Amino acid sequence: MDSMDADNYFFVMEQYGVLPPMPVLRAQAGAYVTRMTAYPPGSPEWNTALEDLVSTESKRGMKGLTRRISERWSTLETIDGNENQELMWMFEDDEASCDNCAQYAGDIHTFKEWEAMGIHPGSSVCKGGDACRCDFLAVD
Repeated sequence: MDSMDADNYFFVMEQYGVLPPMPVLRAQAGAYVTRMTAYPPGSPEWNTALEDLVSTESKRGMKGLTRRISERWSTLETIDGNENQELMWMFEDDEASCDNCAQYAGDIHTFKEWEAMGIHPGSSVCKGGDACRCDFLAVD
């Protein structure tokens, strides 16, 4: 296949877990539009909602979503189709870190095992939000 239309692209990205399901993305976008239109442009509330939208620290922010998608895609490239590739959870021990991620620091499982647990850096288990800098490192 030489090219892919946008609908198929998003479908494939969703199937591989790179993107959240489209209904979730639509709901998030709808919530922003609703929130933004409820405030007068330029008001403190409107500015806060706008900051939330572009913040890397907001779980709902578009920059944060882009970062999580990029990290997920990076993991998929790392395993290069090998679901039995062992991955070590790399953990940054600082103010952006959370106890949930700390418990996985240094743990090694195959990609398939991490997927079965439903856990990966930036997943819902993380309480550090988009400030989380955990990552997987391929183990030889």
